[in-house]
Amino acid sequence: MVDSGLIKPLASLGETRTDVFTIPTLVEAGVDYIFPVWRGVFTKAGASEEILAEIDKAFKAAAESPEFVEYAKNNGLPIRYRDHKEFSAFIEKEKKVYAELMGSL
Repeated sequence: MVDSGLIKPLASLGETRTDVFTIPTLVEAGVDYIFPVWRGVFTKAGASEEILAEIDKAFKAAAESPEFVEYAKNNGLPIRYRDHKEFSAFIEKEKKVYAELMGSL
C-alpha cells in the first residue's frame, strides 16, 4: 500500500529508524515514546534455571543464524536477542510504560 501511494508512513515506533522506509522515529518526530515490536517466548512459572538456560541457548543460536539474520534483514525486522533475565526486565519496563500512557489518556 505504501508503494502504491495509498498510505504514507509517518514514523517508526522503535528505538531506531527502520531500513525499509526513510522516516524518523517517534522520538525524532517529537513524541517521547518508544513502542518496539517485540516477540518473546514464555514458559510456565517456576521453570528451573537449567531449563531456562537451555531455552536461552537455543533461541540465541536461532537469532544469530545466517538464515534468520537474512530473513529479518529482508523484512525490515530488527533483531534484539535478550536472555530470560533481560527479557523479564524488559517486560516489567514495558508494563510501566503502558500503564503510564493509559493513565494519561
